[in-house]
Amino acid sequence: MDLRHLRYFQAVATLLNFSRAAEELHVAQPAISRQVRDLEDEIGVTLFRRSSSRVQLTEAGQYFLNQTDQLLELLNNAVAKARQIGKEATGQLNIGSDWNIPAPISVSVRKFRKLYPKFHVNFVELPSHEHMRAARSGQIHVGFVSSRDIDSRDDLDLVRVFSTEVIVVLPDHHWLAHRERIRIAELNDERWITPHKTLAPKCHDWIKELLRSAQCNAKFGKTANSLQGMLALVAADEGICLAGKQLLVNSTTGIRLVPTDCPNFELFAVSLKNPSSIPAASYMEVLREESTQWAVPFRAPKELAENASFQQPS
Repeated sequence: MDLRHLRYFQAVATLLNFSRAAEELHVAQPAISRQVRDLEDEIGVTLFRRSSSRVQLTEAGQYFLNQTDQLLELLNNAVAKARQIGKEATGQLNIGSDWNIPAPISVSVRKFRKLYPKFHVNFVELPSHEHMRAARSGQIHVGFVSSRDIDSRDDLDLVRVFSTEVIVVLPDHHWLAHRERIRIAELNDERWITPHKTLAPKCHDWIKELLRSAQCNAKFGKTANSLQGMLALVAADEGICLAGKQLLVNSTTGIRLVPTDCPNFELFAVSLKNPSSIPAASYMEVLREESTQWAVPFRAPKELAENASFQQPS
C-alpha cells in the first residue's frame, strides 16, 4: 500500500464517482479503478458498493475514509512543516542528466526551485545507466533510470515518473508507415538503430530478446549518441528504432511514429534512502506529487496514429 492508493481512494470516496475523481486527479479512470481494486485486495475488505447508476461506501469503507482523512491531514501538515524548515536550509541538489529531460522532470525542478529557493540545483551530465551507481556513491542525489536498469532496491527510494507507450519510429515512406498499430512480429528482417553501448548498454540485448520472442531475425545497423541522433538516422533511411512516446519531444521531418505491442517504457527517479539528505528527500516528495499528474493512459491506436506524423515547425 502506498500514498497513491490512499489518495485515489479518498477522492473516489469523497465524490462517490470514479469519473469525477479521475478528472480531479488528472489521471485516467482505469488507473483509479485499478488502484482501488488493489487496495481492496490488499486489506481484504470491500470498500465500495458499485452499481451501474451509483457508487456507495460500505460500512468498512466509511470507517477507512475517516481514518484516511486523518492520516493524510497529518501527512500534509508534516510535509508543510518540512518545507517550511527546508526553505530556511541551504545546500545543493545534484541531479543526474543525459540532457534528454522529459516534461515531468523539468516541471518538478521548476516547482522545487520555487519551494526551496535557497537550494542550488546542479545537473550532472551522466548516461542514464550510470545514475544508480552515481546515487550510491554520492556523486548525485537523484538519478533517472528505466525499469530495465533497476537492480537491488533495498537501499533506494524509487518514484515512478511515468509509464508510456513504446513507439516504433519508421521512415515516412516505409511500407508499414501507414499502419495504425504494428506488432513486433511484423518487423522481421528490419535493420535496427540503437543508442551507442556506452549510453545504453542493455538496449541492444533488450531489442534482441524482444525480437527473439517474436520469432524475428535481429539485424543491427548504426548507433547514435542521442535519441535525436537515432531519429535523424531513421529519417535518413538507415533503419528503424523504438522509443518511449513521452521521450519524443522534438519533431523530426521524414519519420512516422506508430504504436506497438511492446510493454510500456517506465522511467523511475532513484535516490538513496537517506533521511539526512534534505535536498534529495524534498525533491523526491515534489516529484511524487507531480508524477500523479503524468500517469500517461494508453491511447487507442487510431487516436495516437492520427497525431503521430511529426513535422518541423515553420
